Amino acid sequence: MRNVRLPIPLSLLRTHALVCWSHSTFLGPWVLDSNVTDHISGNQSLFSSLSTSGYLPSFTMANGFRTTSYGVGTVHLSPSLSIDNVLYVPKSPFNLLSLSHLTRSFECLISFTKDSVFLPDRSLGRMIGTR
Repeated sequence: MRNVRLPIPLSLLRTHALVCWSHSTFLGPWVLDSNVTDHISGNQSLFSSLSTSGYLPSFTMANGFRTTSYGVGTVHLSPSLSIDNVLYVPKSPFNLLSLSHLTRSFECLISFTKDSVFLPDRSLGRMIGTR
């Protein structure tokens, strides 16, 4: 399945992350976070595929708690937009989208203004997210 990218509306959320924006879908809120290196979700029902074998990284969460991911898989944010390599971390209270991982995966250049964020896909010439 080829990932087709559609605009995703984003709304501001205050947290301890360096840069943080959120988007609510029928799957729950997602937070764009510049302080994480991988996409993370604590909700197993969001995954369309989930592998629990192979390398599963350990890391320290923002609250200082050390944990291990229980799997890695794919989450569909919409019928035509999927995010691969999402870590399943049951103890995570948030669904986090890594800004650095997004820029590598979707070849986008993320731009910020005083009250907006833009995520254009340079390879397809269309916007995958705005706020």
